[in-house]
Amino acid sequence: MVSSNRIFRRSRLPRLLSGGLWSSAALFGLSLFVIAPSASYAAGELQKAIDDASEFATVKLGPGLYEGNIVIRKPLPLVATQPSAVIKGDGKGSVVTVESSYVTIEGLEIINSGGEHQTIDSGIAVKNGFNVKIKNN
Repeated sequence: MVSSNRIFRRSRLPRLLSGGLWSSAALFGLSLFVIAPSASYAAGELQKAIDDASEFATVKLGPGLYEGNIVIRKPLPLVATQPSAVIKGDGKGSVVTVESSYVTIEGLEIINSGGEHQTIDSGIAVKNGFNVKIKNN
């Protein structure tokens, strides 16, 4: 199943699918999501990939600029395949908000958070979660 947008679809098939825009594979019963390299992604595309991923699926970001603030509401790792994966917030609020336990955020550059001290805007905000790992960002 090939998607017309840059975001892959979940697959539990025991094979590796790959295409120009997306690929996914089922590994040990868990889905692996890879967003293919590109210059930039429109706001909402990364959030859609996270929302479409199953719990504990690995969401891997290829090099590129991912626009828009995101909220992670399920346990999963969000990792960069290379150091040039950048999540650019909209300049308001936190760029990445974690509202789940067992989340890993690794290897991403996170830019353009809001600057409100009253709401504690940040690059990564963890709310109502434990065992959250934030590494090499």
